[in-house]
Amino acid sequence: MLAVAGDMFPEKCEPYIDDNPVKGARYKDETEVQPGVREFVWDHLQDIKDLLQRFIVYNITASGPKSILAVPEVTILGFRCGAYGRRLDPAKTDKISQWPTPLRATTEVRAFLGVVGFWRIFIKGFAKITEPIRTMIREGGTMDWTEDREEASQTLKDILSSDQVTLAAPCFNDEFKKEVLAILHCLKTFQAYLFGRRFILRINPTNVVGALKNYKPIDPTIGRWIGFIWQFDYKVERIAGLRNRADGLSRICITPEGVEDAEPIDVFLEYEGGTLVGDNEMEDPTITTGQLLIQTLEKGAPAVVAELGEGPVTTVRRKEEKDSWGAEVGAREELMAMTVEGGRDAVMTLAETWAQKECQYLVNLTPEEQGADQNEQEFFLIQMYEGVFKEIGLLLVGNKQPTEVGPKAREEVEKYVLRNGHLFKREEGMMPRRVVCGRSRQLDIIQAMHDGLVGGHRSSKGTFAKIVPLYFWPGMAGMVAMYCQTCLICQERCSIRVYEPLRPTRVLEPGHLVHLDLAVMPVSTDGFRYILDARDNLSGYVEAIALKKKTGKAVADWVEDFYLRHPFVRRFIADNGTKFINQEVLNRLKTLCVPIKITEPYHPEVNALVERGHRTLKNTIAKLAADNLGSWPRFLKQAVFAENMTPKRTTGCIPAELWYGREIDFPIEALVPTWNRLNDYPHLSTEELITARCQQIARNKEALEEVVNRVTDSRMRDKTRWDQVKNIRKEPLQVGEKVLIRNSALESTWSGQLGKRFKGPYRIAKSVGLNTFELEDLDGTNIRGPSPGQRLVKFLSRDPVEQWLQEAQDRETGGLTA
Repeated sequence: MLAVAGDMFPEKCEPYIDDNPVKGARYKDETEVQPGVREFVWDHLQDIKDLLQRFIVYNITASGPKSILAVPEVTILGFRCGAYGRRLDPAKTDKISQWPTPLRATTEVRAFLGVVGFWRIFIKGFAKITEPIRTMIREGGTMDWTEDREEASQTLKDILSSDQVTLAAPCFNDEFKKEVLAILHCLKTFQAYLFGRRFILRINPTNVVGALKNYKPIDPTIGRWIGFIWQFDYKVERIAGLRNRADGLSRICITPEGVEDAEPIDVFLEYEGGTLVGDNEMEDPTITTGQLLIQTLEKGAPAVVAELGEGPVTTVRRKEEKDSWGAEVGAREELMAMTVEGGRDAVMTLAETWAQKECQYLVNLTPEEQGADQNEQEFFLIQMYEGVFKEIGLLLVGNKQPTEVGPKAREEVEKYVLRNGHLFKREEGMMPRRVVCGRSRQLDIIQAMHDGLVGGHRSSKGTFAKIVPLYFWPGMAGMVAMYCQTCLICQERCSIRVYEPLRPTRVLEPGHLVHLDLAVMPVSTDGFRYILDARDNLSGYVEAIALKKKTGKAVADWVEDFYLRHPFVRRFIADNGTKFINQEVLNRLKTLCVPIKITEPYHPEVNALVERGHRTLKNTIAKLAADNLGSWPRFLKQAVFAENMTPKRTTGCIPAELWYGREIDFPIEALVPTWNRLNDYPHLSTEELITARCQQIARNKEALEEVVNRVTDSRMRDKTRWDQVKNIRKEPLQVGEKVLIRNSALESTWSGQLGKRFKGPYRIAKSVGLNTFELEDLDGTNIRGPSPGQRLVKFLSRDPVEQWLQEAQDRETGGLTA
């Protein structure tokens, strides 16, 4: 709304969210400009007209019934505001003036103090006036209604009902100005450390965030402040209110002593001499380090800091590729920081450091060649190398003999060459590669090739392919791989999914484990909406029924009927749906003494057998009821019968034969007899029938063992194939580990193709199942709902830098010959 008001703010109107109060004339001009219309009224109407025209330009709608025009006072947020300032709204305070006394109960006292306390800003000495009443609810207080308590309550009523109680009109822009001023003061305090460096600015999620990004110069004071803030290189991060918990420092009571004499907080913006900016290099190239040191010793640290802070405007030069482990400050900023912190001794130490950096450490070939021409003299930059590379360089330059260095240097010296003081490794068929020593230099190269302009955050193989033709150091491959794996941006955009390993279930006989599930179907003409089915884990035998409503009673009745017809069922297994997790189903199964196993959340593969069977049933029903899909319940029994009479691939047997333990005849065999029908001897004796039955039972037992082994082998082959094809998690997740969670919302939308595939990092707070976890933010805030392990990946942090660098170097085999 500030953008809509434009130059009308703050002289003519002060918008607050969706309210737009337009100010009237401070001095009323009684001159008539139109018949019956005075000058100040005409000017006020013109201001209203200008604001409404701005609404039309910005396509904003104003409510007519809610608008109040040309009135001496108006109610805003429960206050009566006018030329006199701000008063209480009588509609709000009438209840207080009519409050019955005496107050006899504790609840009555608290209610009275709570209502009156809302208006305490209008009552001078509120705490002192209400003290007699407050003692009634304190420990040791009495509920006697004395004269002083009656006098206190009457005083409060008189003050709140008086028309003389007024305050200044509210300024809704004060909080915004205070927040901007707080940021300004913070940056001014630490400007010696922040100029020329990238830093994170964390603030509350208010409109200040938008102002720091794109502020239109409406208020000149705030515009001047934000102009100074924009000179810093920062990244804004908004802190949610739940995480922005106040600490002890924000509760400290600051005494008002000396506050009146203190300078305004933004007085530093009034100095003469131009705008203060940060530069990575010293602004005046003619001033040397020695001159700065002399000025510091002569004038003192405060004077030098003030002179460094003033000067002409310079262009801020930023590095194209910044160091991800912390950018280095320039000479000027470093001197300012050291001067403020350490004074003379710190500046002298800093000057000596600069002098050492300017010196070039040269190691001559031989003492005899010291008088040779400098351009033809071979040298070695010894300070840039360490360990065995330092010894190799000294061997090549001639300052050490082979007997003075280690055996590794003597063996590898022929593979290296010096050029312009730098050490290069020679390899057949390749350009000599420069040897790089030191963690910081190695990280700078990896960072430039991965995060920089030519990097593009490519994979570890792509980054390594760009580095290996140019540079060399031991452990480079492992170090590059670890750097790329710990990159937060790459982890958030990673497309690799991690799958949990399969855990095959072994069953011994039909009925050992029966799966229950509910499938949703189109509404039939009879009102049926669901299919409730049960499927055996080993044989694949299935029974189903059509339901109109998925109530607990309907499910419990059918499960009971199924068990009473097949009492050899040992256990049921179902998902976490409410149709199974309810008191009616659980109590019915408890009565039947049949246990039920509930699958873990987000793991439908546990109940995959019946889930996969739904598709077969639906396809069969759709084919049978092709001419009348609305009557699909009529074909459900036929589809179930066909399913039970079809041999399964894994068992090689008909489900009905395994379930009932006897051979099954197809209906067609009655018309076209087969061997079994023709071999039927009805005139067998009792002994012969018993013998035949015993042989049949023995064959069934052998066949059942063969089927169990066949199913087990098939499931183990599926597990092996799954483990080979999928990216299986090698180690299980543990409580306390940091993880990223896959953003599943991006998988079903085209507009989020550039979004983060993973969110986080989070910490595992609790394990609620085999592969299900509860997460929390790094600050301890719990994340609502469980998260499946198949959506989580481990977060690789760069916090222990030296540790993982050493591990990467140790894993590199071959040492210098790698």
